[in-house]
Amino acid sequence: MGSENPHFGAERRNVKEKTTETSAAQKRTESFGSYKEHTIDAKNRLFIPAKMRNKLGSTFRVFCPIDGSDCLYIYSDEEWSKIAESVINTQNFDMQRLFFGGMVEVEPDKQGRITIPTEFCDFAGLKKNVVVAGVGKRLEIWDADKYYKTMEHARNIRQTFDYSQIQF
Repeated sequence: MGSENPHFGAERRNVKEKTTETSAAQKRTESFGSYKEHTIDAKNRLFIPAKMRNKLGSTFRVFCPIDGSDCLYIYSDEEWSKIAESVINTQNFDMQRLFFGGMVEVEPDKQGRITIPTEFCDFAGLKKNVVVAGVGKRLEIWDADKYYKTMEHARNIRQTFDYSQIQF
């Protein structure tokens, strides 16, 4: 039995800690992109792809947006906390009731599915075929037909977008 270098264990722990810190920092700056088509089953269960779940964490928030969007938003707990704090700071209690009343915390089952409350499905007009789309710091759940119409509209007006603040 050889003796172990006592410093090696400490160096190894420090490397692991730095890697963990970097991973957490990377997770904070990651954004969602792309989209996937899925179906909602009769029990309102929806599969969330593994790569998206990994960015969201073990639990996350499904939200009926109050901005007039025809979809549902999904936020990580970390992103939700930032948004929730800004709503609380408004001191507008009507807005707070509307805002927080339209949110539910979800946890994927072993198959990676979340259950969406019926009233949330009704709000967004979700039927069987849906799209889960990455939009920066959140995911959006759309009825598939509405999503493709919305994207077609966006493509038709893209020449009106102000790209001056974006670095390509």
